[in-house]
Amino acid sequence: MREEDWRVLPPGFDWGVGTLEQSIRLGHALSAARRGKRPGAATRRSLVEALGLWPLPKRTPLRAKVTGRSACDGYRIENVIFESRPRLYVTANLYLPEKQRGRAPAILNPVGHAMEDGKNCAPTRACCATLARMGYVALTYDPIGQGERLMPGNEHISGLSSLLTGHTIAGYMVWDSMRAIDYLETRPEVDAARIGVTGCSGGGLNAFYLAPIDRRVKAVVSACFVCSYAWFLECRREHCICNHIPAVLQFAEGWDLVGLSRSSRLLFLNGLQDAIFPIAGARETLREARRIFGSKADRLRLLEYDAGHGYAQPMREAMYGWFDLWLRRRGDGSPIQEPPFDAGAPTARDLLVLKGKKLPRPHETLASLNRKAVGKPSRMNPDALRETILRLLGIPDDEQAPRVEDRGGFESDGVHVWRGTCYSEPGIPVPFVLLERARESGSQHLLIHISDEGKQAVARDPAAQAALKAGRAVLALDLRGFGETAHNEYLIAANCILLGRPLLGRRVFDLLAVLKAVRLVLRPNRISLLARGNTCALAAWFACALEGSIDRAACVGGLAAYADVSGSPGSMQPGIFVPGLLKHLDLRHLGPLVRGRLAVFGPVDADGRKLTAAAAQRRLGPGIPVVVASLEKALAKWAGQ
Repeated sequence: MREEDWRVLPPGFDWGVGTLEQSIRLGHALSAARRGKRPGAATRRSLVEALGLWPLPKRTPLRAKVTGRSACDGYRIENVIFESRPRLYVTANLYLPEKQRGRAPAILNPVGHAMEDGKNCAPTRACCATLARMGYVALTYDPIGQGERLMPGNEHISGLSSLLTGHTIAGYMVWDSMRAIDYLETRPEVDAARIGVTGCSGGGLNAFYLAPIDRRVKAVVSACFVCSYAWFLECRREHCICNHIPAVLQFAEGWDLVGLSRSSRLLFLNGLQDAIFPIAGARETLREARRIFGSKADRLRLLEYDAGHGYAQPMREAMYGWFDLWLRRRGDGSPIQEPPFDAGAPTARDLLVLKGKKLPRPHETLASLNRKAVGKPSRMNPDALRETILRLLGIPDDEQAPRVEDRGGFESDGVHVWRGTCYSEPGIPVPFVLLERARESGSQHLLIHISDEGKQAVARDPAAQAALKAGRAVLALDLRGFGETAHNEYLIAANCILLGRPLLGRRVFDLLAVLKAVRLVLRPNRISLLARGNTCALAAWFACALEGSIDRAACVGGLAAYADVSGSPGSMQPGIFVPGLLKHLDLRHLGPLVRGRLAVFGPVDADGRKLTAAAAQRRLGPGIPVVVASLEKALAKWAGQ
C-alpha cells in the first residue's frame, strides 16, 4: 500500500486544532457554570486536595540556620536555610532594613521560572532590595528545581510524576511558602499580623494559590498570572506543568479562588502583550471576583500594562504602593518609584546560601518525595476496581453507540482494505483501516492493532502479517494523538489534566468506542488486541480491564509498573500520567480483571530500557505472562493462534 492509502481523514483536516478547540469549548462551558456561584469551604477543600495538600502536612521543625550576612546600600541580607519538610532544604535570602525600629511588615517573594538564578534573578533582587529600603522585611527563596535547588531529582518536569500520587509541584511550592511564613513569624523584626506576598509568573501562581489557603496573608500582588482557566486554555500555548492543577475547572474558576481570599487585599498586574495569560482572562476574573467581594470590592484591583510577560519595573512600582496602602496605611495605593538598582551577578557569594557547597546529606528531592508518596492500595473487588479505573481515567459511563463513517475501500495484493472513522465523541474522529483476505462478516477472528507509531505501523508488523496470513481480519487504528491525529503531546495532555480528563483516559475511551462499533458492525466471534509502544500498551491494559469482550491482549514495549515513573518521568510521554493513580493501583492490581487474557512482551523501565523477565515479573506479580526473548517470533506465534 502507498503512503496515501493509509490516509483516512479528509485533506486539510487538522485533528490537533479540533481537539484543542474541544478542550477550549469544554473549558468555557465549565467556566460558565461557575458564574453566579459563591465559593465556600467545600471549594477551599477541593483546592487543597487538588494541590495535594489535604490534609496539610505536619509542621515539622524548620531547623533554620543563617549561613551568611552581608551589608548593602540601605539594607542587609541574611542567607537562610530551613526545612519545609524533613530534609527538604529551602535556600532563602532575607532582606532587612538597614535601620529598623520595632516590628515591620514582611513580604514573601516566591520566584517564577528563573531556573538558573532562582531567588537571585534581577527582578526579584530589585523587589526585595527596594522593599527593605522602604522599611519592609522581604524573604525570597529558591523554588524546587531553581537556583541553589537546581539539582538531579528536582527537575521541574518531575511534577508530572507528582501527579501520580495525588500531589502537584504547585502544591510543594505553596507548602514551601507556608513554611517560609512560619519562618518569618520566628523573626523578631517581623510583625506577623502584616504579611504580604508577591510574585510574577510562577511566583504569581504561588501567591495566587497561597492566599486562599493561608489566612495569614493580608495583601497579595500577583503579576503575569491571574487569568480565568477558560482563557488560559484559549491561548493555545504550552505552560509549565505547575500551572495545571488536576480537574480544577470541575470545582472552581479563577475568580472562585480569588473569592476565597476575601480577607486579603489583592492586586493583579497583567501585560496586554502577555501571550500566555491573556488579558481577557484577567478582566473576566476581576469582573466575576468583584461580584463575590460585593461591598469589599475596593480590596481588589487589576492594573494593565503595555508589556509582555515579566515583572517589569512599572509593575513593581505599583506593588510597592499597594503594600504601603494596605500593610502600612500609608498613601493611596499609587505607584512608588523604584530607585536605581544594580543587581550584580546572581552567583555572588553574598547571595548564596550554600556558598558553593552542596546540600546537607541526606536530603530529599522532588523525585524522592514522589517515590515516598506511592500508596499501598487496598484490595478491591472487581466491580469496585472497574469503578475506580473509570473515575481515575475520567471515562463517562456512556452507553451511546459511536458513529462510524465509511471512507471507502480498495483491493491491494489480495487484501481488501476498508477505511473509516469512528467518532468516540463529537468532533473526535478515530481513523481506522480494516484489512482482511476473506470477507466473512460474523465469523472472523479480529485482531485490533494500536501503535505509538500510528496505524500505518501495521504494514511492517510481522505479528499483524502473521494474523492476516492465518485468516484473521486486522483493524489498525490511530488513538488520539498518534498517526494522522499526531499533535503536541504535552499541550494536549496538560490541558486534559486541568479539565479532569487525563489523555490516557481519552485514549482508552477511543479504544472502547471502537470496540463497541466493532461488535455492532463486524460482529467478530473473537477479538485480540495487539498494542505496541508504551502509551498504547498502557491503554490496552486499562481497556482489557474494563472490557470483557477483549479475548486476549498483547502489550509490547510498555511499562511493567507505574511505580517506575513515580519519581521522575524518565523518557515517558506526558500523556500516560494519570492524577492520583498510584494512590489506588498500579498495573499489577489489574490482575483480577485481565488475568488469563493479557500477556506482556518486552516490558521496559522508565527510560525505555528492556527489563529482564525476573524484573518484570517482580513488578507485575503472578499470573501475567512475560516474554522477553525472541519477541517477534513469540508475537507472530501469538497472533497466528
